Amino acid sequence: MKDEGEELDHPLLNNDAYKVNPQRQKEHNRSILTLLNTGNLKLLTALPAIGPKTGLIIHGYRQVNNGIKSIKVPVVK
Repeated sequence: MKDEGEELDHPLLNNDAYKVNPQRQKEHNRSILTLLNTGNLKLLTALPAIGPKTGLIIHGYRQVNNGIKSIKVPVVK
């Protein structure tokens, strides 16, 4: 496990230019989680890589599980 001050390294990116500050990663994850938990279907499908089918899956998951508790989305500089 990394220390709080260390940078995170996305496993798909093998370049120092893409290392991310842990605090920025946490803030990014919180904002995405808020969008996923509060967004209507129109907003969800407007997000990159989320089409109508994935939007419906997210919406259904939220309803059954009382929201999405955690998520990790890599920050791209």
